Amino acid sequence: LAAAMGGRLEVASVLGRGSTFSVIVPGVRAAGEAERAAAQAAAAEARASARPASVPARPVRNILVVDDVPINRKVLEAQLSNLGDFQIETAPDGRVALEILEQEDGEPFDLVLSDMWMPVMDGEGLVRSIRERPALRGLRVVAVTADVELQGKSAAMGFDDILLKPVTADRLAALLAGLAGGAGTAS
Repeated sequence: LAAAMGGRLEVASVLGRGSTFSVIVPGVRAAGEAERAAAQAAAAEARASARPASVPARPVRNILVVDDVPINRKVLEAQLSNLGDFQIETAPDGRVALEILEQEDGEPFDLVLSDMWMPVMDGEGLVRSIRERPALRGLRVVAVTADVELQGKSAAMGFDDILLKPVTADRLAALLAGLAGGAGTAS
């Protein structure tokens, strides 16, 4: 999984004392808010010097990442930050995501990347609620899941596309490029 996300595993071992195993994923740190802000600043600097050609240059897009697992949200945030100048907000479940989407202040969201299996309100409940609200009906919503059986069912559920986990930077870039062109790119 680490390699699929552009990362690696490291091990440091001392005979008789123990071992430390680390998962290193570029742009992702399990850290406090101060360290997170510093990591975001470093990611912004890296973006300025190396923007992938696969994502077309366009104005800032607002993206809502919805997942109940904090590290999954951080990984998607980091990958998006490396792909472009996106405004990213996160939510731990569909109910909180819906509350964020219904707020009238700020720029409207262009895209929701939603996990499928979450407590409180799952991805299917979220997309159904979005499609029921006239103000949100046209919002692009992509299911992010490891459940390959949903590949053929996601459109019937109301999703614009599906992105299978583990999410790689290449597949995420292809999805974004496809959405920018108006067509989905099921991954």
